Amino acid sequence: MSIASRLFSAALALAAAAVSPLASATDPAVLAAGKAEGKVVIYGSWPSAPMNDLGKTFTAKTGIAVEFSNMATSQIIQRFLTEIEANQPQVDIVQISDLAPYLDFTKRDLLLPYASAEYAAYPVQFRDDQGRWVVLALNAEILLYNTERIAKDKAPKAWTDILRPEFAGAISAPDIKGGGTGYLYYYAMRKFHGVDFHQKLGALKPQLHVATAAQGQAVISGEAAIAVGLLHYTGTNTLQSDPKAPIAVVWAEPIPLAVRAAGISKRSPRPNAAKAFMDFFASKEGQTISVAKVGSISPRADVETVGVPNLTGRQTYIVGPAEMDAYNAAVKPYNDEFARLYTK
Repeated sequence: MSIASRLFSAALALAAAAVSPLASATDPAVLAAGKAEGKVVIYGSWPSAPMNDLGKTFTAKTGIAVEFSNMATSQIIQRFLTEIEANQPQVDIVQISDLAPYLDFTKRDLLLPYASAEYAAYPVQFRDDQGRWVVLALNAEILLYNTERIAKDKAPKAWTDILRPEFAGAISAPDIKGGGTGYLYYYAMRKFHGVDFHQKLGALKPQLHVATAAQGQAVISGEAAIAVGLLHYTGTNTLQSDPKAPIAVVWAEPIPLAVRAAGISKRSPRPNAAKAFMDFFASKEGQTISVAKVGSISPRADVETVGVPNLTGRQTYIVGPAEMDAYNAAVKPYNDEFARLYTK
């Protein structure tokens, strides 16, 4: 998208005294230095609305302005690296809905180690051991079905249940060409159920959709009876706004989890303001504002999202650092395989 916006005015800073103080675990010296720096600049692929809400609250509490530029992941990476190569760093924090760039940035020593006290509330698989990046939101890939087309006692409960012959032509599946969550679903199902899963699903001639929203709409309208591999909030948010919507969410296991992460640039012009913002972003209050309220899942156990079950004890799956090279190496062969199995 590449829509840059200055979020806050001096009026918000003047209102800070009327707002409760910062509740996150920010060192007072860091906060004071951050106030002197004046602002924090963020490049992010996250939705603008929750980031704007988060920023407004942060500014009201600290007096530190927030400038958030929303853009595609590829644009963030290019701009971040270009600024560093030109020795003209502008950004303080990068937010990307993919873990792979952070692993690359870490290898290249481009991220600032920061042991925020808030990160202790995050499971170790969701943070770098030196605090160079942290996963701040999760989106689960689920199964959605139309309750008017499929009776509850006939509804699929496991991923392999969708392979029944009666679902031929009635399934919406993610198109791997869209990358992101579509590729994650293909990779996860192949990992846990083998290529046989995709051979059978492809033989059922599913409808292919690049966008998760299109999958959800296909089920809501009845065009498709089932959608697989779409992001959970497509169903849970719909049911929150319309409890009578003819859909039901199935949390089939293993549950693939797409991540949204953030980290501070090692060349940040305003490192203290960046640290204060990351503290707030990772705090319980920050997670409630920016993650739970929009239907995503916080890695923090003390932050609940309406409509999302407790995933403790459930079999979940995340592509972690140790598997990332294999995950990236499989992109081309799996795309070729997808074309052969799903579009022939």
